[in-house]
Order: sequence, then C-alpha cells, then structure tokens
Amino acid sequence: MTLAAGSRLGPYEITAAIGAGGMGEVFRARDTKLGREVAIKVLPAAFAQDHERVARFKREAQLLASLNHPNIAAIYGLEEADGAVALVLELVDGEDLSQRLKRGAIPVDETIAIAKQIAEALEEAHEHGIVHRDLKPANIKVTPDGKVKVLDFGLAKALENDATTNTASSQLSHSPTMSRHATEAGMIMGTAAYMSPEQARGKPVDRRSDIWSFGVVLFEMLSGTRLFAGETVSDVLAAVLTRDPDWKALPATPPARLRRLLERCLERDAKQRLRDIGEARVALGSISASDEPGSTGALVQASSNPRLLLLSAAALAIVAAATAVLVLRTRPNQIADSRPVTVFGVSLPPQHALTASQSPLVDISADGRTVLFVAEGEKGTSIFRRSLNSMTITRIEGSEGAENPVISPDGRSVAFVADKMLRRVPLEGGASVAIAPAQAPRGLAWARDGSLVFSPVYNSVLFRVSATGGSPVPATKFDAAKGERSHRWPQVLPDGRTVIFTVGLISSPGDYDGSNIDAVRLDTGERRTIVQGARMARYSSLGYLIYQRKQTLLAVRFDPERLEAKGEPFTLQEGLGGDVSSGSGYFAVSDGGVVALAPDSATPKDRLLVLVDRTGHETVMNAPAAAFNHPRFSPDGTRLAFAIGGGSGGDDDIYTMDLRSQHMQRLTFGQGHGFPLWSLDGRRIVYTSGRSGETGVHMQAADGGGKQIPIVTNMEQTLADAWLLDGNRLAVTTTERSIDVQIVDMSGKATPLIASPTAGESAAACSPDGRYIAYTTTETGTEEVMVESFPLGQGRWQVSVAGGSAPVWSRDGRRFYFVIGQSLMEADLNAGGVFSASVPRVLLKGPYDFYKASARNYDVGPDGRFALVKRPLDSKTSSEIVVLEGVSAFDPSRKTVR
Repeated sequence: MTLAAGSRLGPYEITAAIGAGGMGEVFRARDTKLGREVAIKVLPAAFAQDHERVARFKREAQLLASLNHPNIAAIYGLEEADGAVALVLELVDGEDLSQRLKRGAIPVDETIAIAKQIAEALEEAHEHGIVHRDLKPANIKVTPDGKVKVLDFGLAKALENDATTNTASSQLSHSPTMSRHATEAGMIMGTAAYMSPEQARGKPVDRRSDIWSFGVVLFEMLSGTRLFAGETVSDVLAAVLTRDPDWKALPATPPARLRRLLERCLERDAKQRLRDIGEARVALGSISASDEPGSTGALVQASSNPRLLLLSAAALAIVAAATAVLVLRTRPNQIADSRPVTVFGVSLPPQHALTASQSPLVDISADGRTVLFVAEGEKGTSIFRRSLNSMTITRIEGSEGAENPVISPDGRSVAFVADKMLRRVPLEGGASVAIAPAQAPRGLAWARDGSLVFSPVYNSVLFRVSATGGSPVPATKFDAAKGERSHRWPQVLPDGRTVIFTVGLISSPGDYDGSNIDAVRLDTGERRTIVQGARMARYSSLGYLIYQRKQTLLAVRFDPERLEAKGEPFTLQEGLGGDVSSGSGYFAVSDGGVVALAPDSATPKDRLLVLVDRTGHETVMNAPAAAFNHPRFSPDGTRLAFAIGGGSGGDDDIYTMDLRSQHMQRLTFGQGHGFPLWSLDGRRIVYTSGRSGETGVHMQAADGGGKQIPIVTNMEQTLADAWLLDGNRLAVTTTERSIDVQIVDMSGKATPLIASPTAGESAAACSPDGRYIAYTTTETGTEEVMVESFPLGQGRWQVSVAGGSAPVWSRDGRRFYFVIGQSLMEADLNAGGVFSASVPRVLLKGPYDFYKASARNYDVGPDGRFALVKRPLDSKTSSEIVVLEGVSAFDPSRKTVR
C-alpha cells in the first residue's frame, strides 16, 4: 500500500514519505485527534494477507506498546485499512546511525554516550522479555540534541513466520530484513552483518543475540568500518561465523575497559558472551576517553600484598547509580594478573528499589557466589537472592518485612530481623522460624558453630543465641569508663572465637563516624580497639579489615591472631551509602574477598507528603519530593510539622507547612532534630535532638521565634510521644536503661509510667479525653498494642490481635489506629463506659511508610484524613547489583586513586 501526501489512514493525515525497506514503507503523518506528528509504517503486503500472522502480530505489538523508555521509539497504535496493516510510531527527528557512520568513526566519548543509551534501551526491553533481533545502525537514531532512540524494537519477532517452522529459511526471518519478503540486497547484507552467530545458523535467539549486535555496532562506531563485510550475503554470514574481529581497526589507544567490553560482547560462543546488557550499561558509565589505554582504567587498586581487588574512585561513576559487588579473584601469596575489570549488572525485580535503611542492605555467601539484598516493592520489603552462576533473581519466601539479611556459613539459611524478632529461613525460602526478640536490632552475624551473635536493642551489648532458638546470653560487656552505650554490627571471624563490632559512645549517640571498631575473644574476654573513628567493619580472610567512615569505604591490613591493624588505611570507594545515625554501612564482604556495596545514590530517599482519607483518596502536597518523616497535624488541623532527613533524629531538621497555602517553613537548623510534636495550643513544637552536645528533648515556638528550650537533657535518645491533657507533662519513650515510657514535666523531672524489666514499652498515645493511654509492648515476644486506664490501675486491654505498633487515637475518640507491617489498622471504640474495641481491620495499605525509626510515621487530623509519607516506586534512581571481575595490581602508597 502506497500513501500519498494528503491521504488519510484512520485519523492520521499523511504529510510525506520518509523511506522504504524490507519491513515496509514509512511515512510522516499528523495525528488529527491529538495534534502530534507521528510515523506510519505500512507493513509488507504479503504480511497483511496472512491472517494468522496478523493476529499474532497484534498480540506482540500489544507487548511492545508496554515499553516506555526515553531511548525506545514508542508504538502508539495499529491501523488496518484497505487490506493493509500499519503501525503508528513515535516520530524521531535526526539522522540514523548508518548515516552518521558514512562520515567515519565517531569520537570515543561520543561513542560511549551513544552506546550507553542503546544499552539502556535494550536493558528496558530485555527486562520485559523482548529481544530486538535486528539491532543495527539503521535502526538507531540520534536526535540533534544527542538523544538516542532505538527503532523497530521487537518487530522481528512480531513479523516472523510460523514459529513451528524449523527450516533455515524461516528461522532467518528472526531478522525481518533477512526474511523472504526482503527485496533489497544491500538491506539484507546490512542486517546479516549484525546477526549473532546463533542467529546466522538459524538457531533460536535470546537477549545474548542483541548483545552481540550491540558489540558489532559499538565496534563500527569506534572504527568507522563494518566489522563483518562481504560481496554476498553468504560471504557476510561466513564472516560472522568464522572471522575474528580485526582489533587493529580500532583507534590506536582505546580505553582498555572499552576493549574488554567489546571482547565480552563479541564472544562467538553465546555461553561465554556478556550475559546481561545492564553490565555493558554500567561499564560504559565508568569509562571515558581519558582512561589509560592498556589498563583497567584504574577501577581497582591492590596493596603491597596483591591478594585483594579493591574499588577505586574511578569506579564511582559505576556505583553512583547502583549497588556494586566487587569480586576479588586472586588467591593468597599469588601475584595478581592484569586482567581488565569486567562489569556486569543485575537488575532488581520490576517495581522494586533499594531504599535507605538503618540496617545493611546486602550480604554475600562465604564463597562469594550468592548475593542477598533487601528490595522494597508495593507490598513492602523482602529478601532477594541471585547466584552469580545464574541470571535468575528469586524472592525468598518467608522474608516479608525483612531487614539486615545474613547468609549462614554453609549457605543454606538466612537470618534476618522482621516484626521485632530475629528469624531464620531456608535460602530456598519457606516458613520463617522465630529465634529471639530483637526490638530495635543493630546487627547480627553467624558463627561457624551455628550460633548467632546479634544486637537486640540499639543500646545493648552483643548477645549470642543458637540459630535454632533458646535464651540469648551476653557476649560482650560495656566499658563504663569509656562511656559506651551500644555494641553493634558484629562479625564473627573465621576462627569462630573472635567478634569484631562497632562501639557506640554516649558522647555521640546519633553520629557513628566517631565510633571505634573493637575485637573481643568470646572464650577469654580479651578485647582491644582496632580502629578509631570508623563504623561497621568487615574482615576478609585475604588479610584486610574493610570499614566505613562517612561515605568512604576504607581498608587496612589486619592480623586476626594479634588483633592488630597494620600500616595505613587506604580508600577503596567514595560515595558509599549507609546510615550515620545507626552506624550501618551498605556493604558486605565474603571470606574470599567479595565486597557488595550500595552507593548513596542507589538508595532513593525522597518521599511524597500526602493526605489520604479513609477511602484511600490521596492529595499530594505541593512540596518537592524529599526525605519526609514523622508528619504531625497541629491541634486545629491547619498545619503540619514534619522532619526531613534520615528519620532517626541524627541528621533531620523540623519543618512546618500551612495546609491552606502549602507554604513550607524551616523551624530548626543544624541537622539533628526529629520527631516533632505540637503543643496542645498549637503554639509550640517539641522535638528530639540527636546530635552530641544537645541530645534530649527541646521545645521551640512554632513560628520559629525565640530560642529552643531544653526539657530533657541526657545522653540517650528520648522521643516525645504525646502531651497529657494538662498540657504541662509529656509522655516520652526513653532508652536510658531499657525502653520504657516515662512522664516528664517542663522542668525535666521524669517519672516512670510503664516500665517492665523483661519487655520494652514505647510509642505512648493519650486518648482525647485523657482517660486512657495506649502504647506498644514486647511482653508477648512480639510487638502488640495495649491500652491502660490513666491513671494506671483501673484496667488494661490488648487492642491488637496479631502484632501491632505505633498507636494513635482519632480526634473524636471513636476510632483507634495502629500499624502492622505495611498496613494501617483501624478499630472502633466504645465512646463511653468501660473501654472496649472492635476486632481490628485493615484500613490502608502501602506504598506508605507507616513506621520509621521506632516511631509512628503517620498522623490523623481533626477531619479524619491521614498525613502519610508515600514511597514512589517509580523512582528514576537506578538501583541494581553490579558485579566487577578482574584483577589489577596497585600500590597503596599512591596518593591518588585514578
């Protein structure tokens, strides 16, 4: 079917012919309904006559239309008219890559930029199960502003003949311009030149075929010459199947890592080829034309003992958008070879992301072959595993709501914390087994004897418990003379009797960059400090201690027998993620030297501040996405107070917002103020200060005037939960000795209210009439919500029936709310007489953060609407696991890391 300018195809008015080829004719057209310019591709007439193929094509086109990526030319629709079938496509201005290549090779930096965008397009499609099958320069356009658009995505499969036909000729139709309907020899040969060997042989293809074609296109951009050429199609196919690339055709000094990437893409054996295009995307993100030729581009360093492969600052461009896994391949007492680093990425499951946490996000098996990571989706967090021998990512059943995953030394089980309990689940998934309470955990580690060393509460020593359950026993003791308040983030060394851990100090409860790394012998109690001014250390049996300070990952040689660090520490990586207020670092180390990292930029922290009514109708506040935490309504419901920061009070500041104008105003300055609470008259705001020198509870005028007034000054974290009805006393959660609820007056005098020697009580909430107080308790072994009469002694009732925390009352006292996992629960209350509550029911589900840093992360206003913090699961931040392989010798005495 040929269309002339001015003719119409459905609502589309043809304006000009663009071109023609084996896949049909292409026209420029105007969408008269939407007023936009589009491209119309009229498919070959022989194709349109095959009704079965047309039906299959429609199904495939629907799948292709689901792709939504800035580097993929979109499919808008499908039109049929006068016996013809036409695709409506995004119109992309600019020249295609084949036209650009007629002018010769493309400069290295420009090539890298183009190739990275091509890889991003392929990665998006591959994640949706779509293989291009006909990637070549003619199907790649570069717009005038440098944006790359990949065309004809997946149409090869959509246009192919009956899939049950096994003849070679039909299999060649896996590439549309190699089909029997193609008529132009140049087009056929052009396609043949980019076919993978398996495609040329007529075998089934998968994403690795696209990776080969990508490599061929990349080679041509760099060299300006076609990699596989010949006078006939047979000659071209023979070259694809037998001829090695002419590496001399490349520029004289290409970056070594770019050369290595090409080699991996152009492995003729698909089993040896680069397995995932995401690997190429990440690698290209770290390569520049200025990298040294013949080297790895200094992705890694080695020490004078070249047994350790380490990340350098040059790798930051890779891990700045990804969780990184660094594979250390050398063996003790061996000289490292100079193989360039190979980078390959592991994408997270769709609609999942790595999110900032107070606990580590990743772990690696002892043999370095299995990676665990916690990812968050619409239904909350779970642990996922990926064997480096497989491309499959598997969610571990039974790990819902998990944090801090740790794989057992034998690789068969995973320990983690969920619902305030230390739990264990098989690596293959199944029902989790509760081991011990862990109300506010700060780390856990497996020992080779099957026991677990863990920190159950954020102000406790380390405990040891059998992985099968039992009573935990202390493994460490506080040194009161040094002002210790917490032992956390343990690791059991290979000898099974030594534990290294982070020491939290009373002088800096919300800033662990000033902490120490200590080691203790479990059998003798011998203990010494190894590193000062560091947090969360991990040991590699290659002889190094790896630890974090701020956003820097450092390493130092370590003698585990003498418990001594040797030499000067040196930088492995900048920009590492973690939580300074808890001391966690987003990295893990295997026995053999595998290091997993989550860069700060790979963990999206921004949230949306929203108001949600009881039906789920949502109103997004007119405020840029930020790390919002702990929203609270003013008494009259016209204003909100909230924190922006990590959520623990260690790096937060308080803001207010007028809900009518949605004007936002900052209240505190200095980063270290969180957990806001309005006074009953709405004139003041109480908050927790978490920085050293001003820890405790302070109060300030809500309009920002005046000075902050100290109420509680101590060296432990205290959270202001609720005002008592008299407006002069606060119910607070304190961690001074154990986690308890106390009453504090304006002079700072504290009186215990709810304190059990065997359980933790927190998050108090007073009823509007002042007759009752609700709180969270762990006396049953898991968190439950209790209500007691106030003053105490006239009655006590358990409201939750299967766990719960973070209670709050409706303003009229008729309803009661609390949190279970990712759900906000609601119960009806008896308005008068003896307290009674209905069976709780689910009111709202995520993606909302109902709970944050041991406090409720929501509030209910006078009109019944909820102030919530929403997780945007469509974050543009790239979150993925990246694997780096290869060894490069280095000298730690070098002053800079390239």
